[in-house]
Formats: sequence, structure tokens, C-alpha cells
Amino acid sequence: MAGINSTRNALNGCLDAIRDGGHLSDNEAKIGYWMFKEFLDFCQDNLIIDGYDEEQIDAIFFKGDKGGDNDG
Repeated sequence: MAGINSTRNALNGCLDAIRDGGHLSDNEAKIGYWMFKEFLDFCQDNLIIDGYDEEQIDAIFFKGDKGGDNDG
């Protein structure tokens, strides 16, 4: 369970930084972006959500910089 707790703590830290307008390093932004995309894709694939706005995810993590053009 330590891995799950670490992941949860990392997610909470990422969300707190985004909510507070804090700065994420380039690496943190890329990791957060792909983590959110994978989770949202999972939710979409399992009919939990109908879809999501990928451009909004880009805007949240990259604030205008197109940093999401990475294969992960």
C-alpha cells in the first residue's frame, strides 16, 4: 500500500499547486499531465465520463506552453 499512499500524496501535492497557482517544474507538469490523461482515459473507457477537454488539460498544466506533445 505504500505505493498507493505515495501516489495519493503526489496527486494531492500536484492538485494543491495547481489550485494555489503555484509553479510546477517542467518535469512535474509533464508527469502530472500524463497522469491526469491516463486517469481520464481510464474513466472514459469505463464509461465513468463521456469525455474531457484535452485543450483544458494542456492549459492547466502548461499555461499556454504546448508541453504535452510528448509520448510520455
